[in-house]
Amino acid sequence: VVPSLIKKALLAKDKIEVWGDGTDVRDFVYCKDVARGMLLVMKNSPGPDFPVNLGSGTGCSIKNLVDIIIKNVNKDLEIVWNKNSITGDKRRVFDTQRAESLGFKPEISLENGIKDMIVTGAFHDWLTTDKMQRIARYYSISWIELVEYAIDELDYDSGNENIDTFFTNKFGERDDYYS
Repeated sequence: VVPSLIKKALLAKDKIEVWGDGTDVRDFVYCKDVARGMLLVMKNSPGPDFPVNLGSGTGCSIKNLVDIIIKNVNKDLEIVWNKNSITGDKRRVFDTQRAESLGFKPEISLENGIKDMIVTGAFHDWLTTDKMQRIARYYSISWIELVEYAIDELDYDSGNENIDTFFTNKFGERDDYYS
């Protein structure tokens, strides 16, 4: 759900279509928290007969999720709800008591996870362009190092800087990149 909505928002010009009416509630947890949780469960679990749900344990409506995504792609998009589509259960939130008993608690908020996904997902598209590859070559760094630099330096909190603005401000439109 989240990657699909992020991609739709990044590609949208003025509106985004979302299945349902926005009232369905889901439990979202960031992949880095899940990976950490899996290691924690393997280390601390009493055995294979102790299934554990890794999640946030809290629900978020699809409407709230879409609002967070739109805010963080820094676009003014109209949400078009496709109420004729199949949406599934109205509420799907994990019981995380067992995970918590083993010491698991998500560390990355939904909004920060979405910010990270937007940046890293969008960077993949931008960094595979000729311009970004030339910038990396010009500075004798790999495109992975360029991504890491941008993630560290991008001003998430201001809401005023997106990836295009970031690269233009930091690297400009230099003819040197193309020589």
